[in-house]
Amino acid sequence: RANLLEQDLTENIYLLEYKKKKAGLLTSLPILASFNEGVSAQSWQIVDEISKFYNIKKITKLSDISSDLDVLILAHPKEMTKDMEDAIYNYSINGGKILAFFDVAPEALYLTGPQKELLHQSMYGNLPQKWGFKFFDNYVVADLDYSSQVSVQEENYSGTTQDLIQFFVTDKGFYSDIPEMRNLKRMLMTSASIFKPLENSDLYF
Repeated sequence: RANLLEQDLTENIYLLEYKKKKAGLLTSLPILASFNEGVSAQSWQIVDEISKFYNIKKITKLSDISSDLDVLILAHPKEMTKDMEDAIYNYSINGGKILAFFDVAPEALYLTGPQKELLHQSMYGNLPQKWGFKFFDNYVVADLDYSSQVSVQEENYSGTTQDLIQFFVTDKGFYSDIPEMRNLKRMLMTSASIFKPLENSDLYF
C-alpha cells in the first residue's frame, strides 16, 4: 500500500482526534457481510471504507430512523412503505443528512451470483418529488464521445465496439465550484441514472 501511504496516515490521524459517527443504512442490496444457510458473504468494499469513519446501523424498522444518526444512507431501496417514506422525509426536513443512491437496474448483483428475479429500479415512492426532482426510472445515460471500448466475442465476429452506456466522465464534466468534485479527474459511469429538477425547485444541478 505504498501508493496509499498518505491516505492511510491522514485517516489514522483523523481517527485519533475524532470518534466514529453513526450512519443508518437502508438498502435492498447484499452489501453487508452476512452468513446464510452455511454460506458467508463479505461486505462490499464501499461499506468497508465507510466503516472506517462510521458505525453502520442497518435500518429495518421506523424507529431506527432517529435524530442520533449523523447521516442516513439510502442505497437502492425496494418496496418502501408509506410510513418509511414519511419517516425518511421528516428526518430530512428536520436537518438530517441523506446520501441517496438511485439505480435503474443494479447490475452489480450479477457479480454476487445468479439472480432469481429480474433487476428492478430503486423504489423511493414520492420522495424525489418531495425533494424537488424527478428520477427517470426507465432511462439511462448514453454518451458516444466518451464511451468505452469493450471486447465482443460472437459466432461471426470478434473485436471491439463502443459501449454507449459505459463511459468516463473527465474533469470537464465536474463542477469545479463544488468542493467534493474539485479534484476529480476521471470517473467511470455504467448505466447512469437521469435526474431533472422540478419547476421552481431550489436544488442545485
